[in-house]
Amino acid sequence: MAFVKAILGKGAPGFRVLVGAGAILLQALRAGAAGAVLGQACFAPALCVGVYEAFCRGQAKTARELQQRLLPLAQKISLPFGVSGIKAALDLSGYHGGIPRSPLLPLGAESHRVVSAALREARAGLEL
Repeated sequence: MAFVKAILGKGAPGFRVLVGAGAILLQALRAGAAGAVLGQACFAPALCVGVYEAFCRGQAKTARELQQRLLPLAQKISLPFGVSGIKAALDLSGYHGGIPRSPLLPLGAESHRVVSAALREARAGLEL
């Protein structure tokens, strides 16, 4: 966030900053970022858009709650597994992730279970 804040502080008027980390989406929006380009948006678009829209509507509680659901997707899928995790999450979410290109490998069975559990946890009780 220190880097994001530094960029926001040095940008010319009208310069828009997008962040690329789901873990800091809400914090970045509060600091003045215009939005984000997130790996999690590939497999959880409604959740990512939900954080953004709740923030824009001034629904702080909803934005915080949705951010708390987004954070584990970054921590348990994107960060540890990278592209392979995102592709597995896409497949599990009903999209087409497919297999990653070499030299990356598809997730093993245990890692696949971790991704599946993280998705279930993030979506539990949501109607986005």
